[in-house]
Amino acid sequence: MTQRLIEALRSLERPVAVVDRRFSRTIGEVGAVDARKLLAVPSLVIRFVRAAAGAGPVVLLVTTRPTTFVLDALLLRLAGRPALLYVHTSGFRLLAQRGPGWRRLIERVLGSAARVVVLGDSLVEDVLPFVASRRIAVIPNCVPAPAPVVHEQGARLLFLSNLLPGKGADAFVRLAVGLREARPDMPWRFDIAGGGDPSGLPALPEGAVLHGRVEGERKDGLLRSADLLVLPSTYAMEAQPLVIVEALSYGLPVVAYDNGGIRDLVDSTSGALVAKGDERALLREVLRLMESPEARRRASSAALRRYDDRHSVSAYRQGWHDVLAGDAASAAIAARPRGSADAEATP
Repeated sequence: MTQRLIEALRSLERPVAVVDRRFSRTIGEVGAVDARKLLAVPSLVIRFVRAAAGAGPVVLLVTTRPTTFVLDALLLRLAGRPALLYVHTSGFRLLAQRGPGWRRLIERVLGSAARVVVLGDSLVEDVLPFVASRRIAVIPNCVPAPAPVVHEQGARLLFLSNLLPGKGADAFVRLAVGLREARPDMPWRFDIAGGGDPSGLPALPEGAVLHGRVEGERKDGLLRSADLLVLPSTYAMEAQPLVIVEALSYGLPVVAYDNGGIRDLVDSTSGALVAKGDERALLREVLRLMESPEARRRASSAALRRYDDRHSVSAYRQGWHDVLAGDAASAAIAARPRGSADAEATP
């Protein structure tokens, strides 16, 4: 998404500097602190200070992990001017629960931003206690449109995500076991793809295949051959999983847990959204769709419409155009400020 952001800004011919992070190179490094990451901090500081010294706006990708959020706060203090904060995660409310000092730091960082850009309407609630609503913009993730897809009716389910704790690969395996028990007559195929360590997964049932990390043609092939994407994520910082946006672009119905910003992507028309952790409901909704080819065809059409309306490259580019142009009517969320944001909202 960082590369797509850079490409979108270039196409708009706006002098915007994007400062990204270059800490984690593998899934196993996400969230871990090591010497290599510490050595990368000076480079990040130098890149940000140089960007802040320029004439155009600066976009900083912020996180809710405590250590890196403190670094974000230090960078913004060095900048000496407001930046556009691009939030690809959730968890500010959770971070604020660590204590009054954390809450004040979040208020200072988000409240001083020129604009806080989040990925979906539901994620506005995560930042609204700390920043005025007029400074919040929503720009959903995007992916390029793939070549046209014709889905064959079968019984092939896909899990495509990192094999991190909470991302749901273990729940997907348990779902596979339950589906084979509920409908042993169906020719089930369960594809599990994603980087990370699979050793903690339950025993795989018949028809389940581990693919490891996939990209390019392998990833395209899995998305084209699947009948349903299932993402039972309970990940604490879930925001807007790019894999769901990719599934929508392929016209692939999605069944997922109602977690983080997923509700902005999935509803009853394009698949099904079930309560987080409710594995019985997950099984029920998957069976409902898999036993009705007509229901899957309707969901596939709805998925494509949702992609075209909200997650195409052109929609993403327009969102950034509106933010940079200060078009609050199309970019800001009309919501009444609460708490600490009230003072910020006062002219």
